[in-house]
Amino acid sequence: MARSDLLLNLIRAANHADVALIRRTVEALIADERAKQHNVFADRLAAALKQTKGTPVLIVTEKEGLAQKGATINFYIEENNVKFEINLDAVKAADLQISSKVLRVGKIIQSPKK
Repeated sequence: MARSDLLLNLIRAANHADVALIRRTVEALIADERAKQHNVFADRLAAALKQTKGTPVLIVTEKEGLAQKGATINFYIEENNVKFEINLDAVKAADLQISSKVLRVGKIIQSPKK
């Protein structure tokens, strides 16, 4: 059985659209499973993780503040209308292309500088 702290960390990372934390957590799960000699499961996790490496990932959320934290597109309600924001830094980091028509109707934001 995987460590509960790692599973909880994985859920938190997914809730915050933190792709880097998801990757680090899965890597820790793989190491933990290998230490317990659960090599078949560890191999399956590693294979799944490898499939996503270098693959463009579009992260779509609907929770306030997640676009600023790295989600690509975030939906929100404003004056009873559904609107969306696009994080251009996340688009670039994921090597995605977004239609200029979509960019015109969305609210453009960028991640805070670190």
